[in-house]
Amino acid sequence: MPRLFWAVLFTVLTVDGTQLACAARSGAACEPLKFKATGRKTFDVLNAYGADLRAPNAKKLARDLARAEARFTSLFNHAEAGKACLHPHDGEEIDGAVEDFVVQARCAMGPVCRLASTYPAGVPALVEGKTVQLSQQCGEVRDAAGAVLGELGCNSLYAGGGGANIPPVTLPAGIEFQLKLACCSGGSVVFTGSTVAETGSTRTCTTAGCLLGPPVPFVHPTLSAFSACIVSSFGDSIHGFGDLDTDEGSLTFPLTARISPTGDLLDGSAPDRPDVPGVQPCPLCLGPAGSASCAGGPNHGHPCTPASTDSPTSADCQPPPPPAGLDTPITLRLRVREGEVTRSASNDGMFCGYCRDGNGNYEKPARACDTDAECTAPFSQCAQRSPGAFGFPTARQIVWLEKPETQSTVICLAPTFTVFDAVLDLPGPLGFSATAEFQNEY
Repeated sequence: MPRLFWAVLFTVLTVDGTQLACAARSGAACEPLKFKATGRKTFDVLNAYGADLRAPNAKKLARDLARAEARFTSLFNHAEAGKACLHPHDGEEIDGAVEDFVVQARCAMGPVCRLASTYPAGVPALVEGKTVQLSQQCGEVRDAAGAVLGELGCNSLYAGGGGANIPPVTLPAGIEFQLKLACCSGGSVVFTGSTVAETGSTRTCTTAGCLLGPPVPFVHPTLSAFSACIVSSFGDSIHGFGDLDTDEGSLTFPLTARISPTGDLLDGSAPDRPDVPGVQPCPLCLGPAGSASCAGGPNHGHPCTPASTDSPTSADCQPPPPPAGLDTPITLRLRVREGEVTRSASNDGMFCGYCRDGNGNYEKPARACDTDAECTAPFSQCAQRSPGAFGFPTARQIVWLEKPETQSTVICLAPTFTVFDAVLDLPGPLGFSATAEFQNEY
């Protein structure tokens, strides 16, 4: 077993780990610990897939992959917390390299998938997904006694600690995307991202640079000037698996979110800002079907097609770019899975700790932690900006409920070191749930 462990680790680093290997040879203290975290993650993921080959069980596979991800994050954060690193904060890059290697290794052992009589030989097999509105409630926020403090909606993203008095960002129904079936093995299939050449559009592909839906509005409930328009795209290729018999599975979305603090973009103050009722932080696609045009933004007046029947936004109508100082996108690696997903806080309400000093200033770049012992002076406190989650100061548990065709996750959002930290109450937890139907058979 040890021989296999180190063989796997060497292969991963040979595939896409030159930076890590060179750093370790230079004698930096934390890089050997990163080696260990990377090798452990690779071994755990391959071991999970091996167990699924012996006895297919999509729910168990999803749980095992989630545990592998959590262990990697913990080990990697521990490596960076206590030692000097030559290349700090490269966990997402290395995690992506592990995912790429696992897909290659897994597919080297199994046949390429074909969709039944849909795609001829030589044409990538694609599965079409579309978000749907299944129900109004998909989760709950609970206190230490288990009492429900508030409900979490489906197809929604919640962010921030107990002081985050903001509404969720809701994904419209009808967002389309396409996954590529890399291979079949055992009772499941392995997904990877589709390219724009394979789908014909940046709106449906799922690799770096592809869009995930139209711009999404965030409307601040009391201060319209803090309303914003969010554009999400893929920072890397999507990865995941699906069970052939139960349709259950897990997907990893490596996303980049660019936030434009537009306020009310359509307030009637200029010809390219027509007056539209309500606070509208995103440009809209308005007009009769077939002759609609963008209202607001750089593409004002250009032809457009609405994203869906229940959303007047469109990928044709992009918001103005963020101003300097706020133009750094937020990167998210969302591993969503079916079934109940739970995250609990510490006794003092900390879901997501980061190192800060006694004045509340967080270490930059942000350093994740679980205890004060993982932080170093002057940033010697491990803390969340405010106890709790999603505007509930007494929240101690975030629970996404098991729902048909629904995948969910809870991760941590680091401080952005911008005005968004005060608006979103960061650092703090982020909860995401999406309901989607898949149309083609494997």
